[in-house]
Amino acid sequence: MERFAAMRSFRAVLEHGGFGAAAKALGVSKATISKQVTALEAHLGATLLHRTTRRLSPTEAGRAFYADAVRILDDLAGAEERVAEDQSVPRGLLRINAPLSFSVARLMPVVSAFMARYPQVRIDLALDDRPVDPVGHAFDLSLRIRTALDDSVLRSRRIGGIAHVVCVTRDYTAPPPQRPEDLVDHPMLVYGGAPTQDYRFETITGRSRVTIVRIIPALRTNSSLAIREALLSGAGVAVIPRFVVDHDLAEGRLVPLLAEWRLRDYALFALFTDGRATPAKLRNFLDILLEQRRVLTDF
Repeated sequence: MERFAAMRSFRAVLEHGGFGAAAKALGVSKATISKQVTALEAHLGATLLHRTTRRLSPTEAGRAFYADAVRILDDLAGAEERVAEDQSVPRGLLRINAPLSFSVARLMPVVSAFMARYPQVRIDLALDDRPVDPVGHAFDLSLRIRTALDDSVLRSRRIGGIAHVVCVTRDYTAPPPQRPEDLVDHPMLVYGGAPTQDYRFETITGRSRVTIVRIIPALRTNSSLAIREALLSGAGVAVIPRFVVDHDLAEGRLVPLLAEWRLRDYALFALFTDGRATPAKLRNFLDILLEQRRVLTDF
């Protein structure tokens, strides 16, 4: 016996005044209604209906069960309607994890535009440059900047490319590097926690040539914003996302190096769980990320 179907049949019998009218209202046969109500009574171990050839009425147990069945079925219908509505109308809490420096430089205007467009969605934005497990921390969406993604049970969407640049302060006193290999002779300010860092360079013009340089950091940190401050104070050379230093480059506080070389491409990825249906709040946030990719990414 499918319990909810049996409860709906019992309710319809009382509300429509009989098995035939209930069957017509639910679009099933009279025999089906009778079978479901009989199975429900057997399951409950109680008679729910007084049946005579001329009249049908609920027993005392039937009246009590009818009241509970109406409440349960209406609650279930309301829950189903709310879920269906959430799939079509953006509403509720959207929990996002994103890199701190990227969010400060580029993401916040997009978040603000989303909030203005969908006022029924509340945003919980956790900023962290470290990799975070979206599932374990119950995030709806995680934004990450990577050269590539590891195999994962998560779904992903590539938003666009993120450019990196080699740069120093304009007051840097040492002769600047002319080739990627020269970087090993300079104090390098490196993002990350590994004891060494490999950078892959490729020539932009002429015959393609790839050079991989292994760096031992003079300073390593998990914050691109901290690296920017160290750059501006003249502490060394850094490979840094362009979004962190755009204004400094434009205003001449920092100068780019190795202009004939291109660093390995990075990209902005959106990671989210692989559910059967994507809630409207998440679906629409992904849409605005793609819509605003020129604001968020470099290429």
